[in-house]
Parts: sequence; structure tokens; C-alpha cells
Amino acid sequence: MHPTAVPALKPDFMKAASENVNLKTSLFESLSAALRPDAILATNTSSISITKIAAAAIPKGETASSEKGKASAARVVGRTRFTQIQKHLTQYWRRAPLL
Repeated sequence: MHPTAVPALKPDFMKAASENVNLKTSLFESLSAALRPDAILATNTSSISITKIAAAAIPKGETASSEKGKASAARVVGRTRFTQIQKHLTQYWRRAPLL
């Protein structure tokens, strides 16, 4: 496919949520069920495990080791912030490990 034929990437859905594990896991469970199977689910967090959030994206009735469960959890990516020195902020993106 010619590069000019590729449509511009844009998010299908964006939502901000506070740093609350119950809120984020509930949100990712709902988004995983409601959005297309190829939608990327991303979060920004400083204290919640990306793996825990990815586990919430696995459809009910599926396991982390099933093909559908692995595919769903693999859609979750996270941006983690941490500071070693108050004025120095390091940011990086990481994909949740397959469960």
C-alpha cells in the first residue's frame, strides 16, 4: 500500500482516570469489551501494575493463557512515570508482559 493511502492514525476513544486501581481495572474491562479487538488500550500510571490492568482487559470466560486472552492483554500498553530526583522526570512506554 502506498504511504499516502494510509489513513491518519487517530484514537477511537480517550479517557482520563485517576490513579485508582479499581477505577482503572473496571475502565479497562469495559473498554476491552466495547472497543474493536485491534484497538490499543493505553494508560498512564505511576503506581499501578500494567500487568494488573492488562489482566482486566481479558474477556470474561477467557484465561490469560488462551489465545483470545493473550491477544486482549497484549493490546494494553502503559506509560510509567517515576522520579529519582524531584526535578528529573523519566518517562517510558512499556507493553504489559503476556500473562
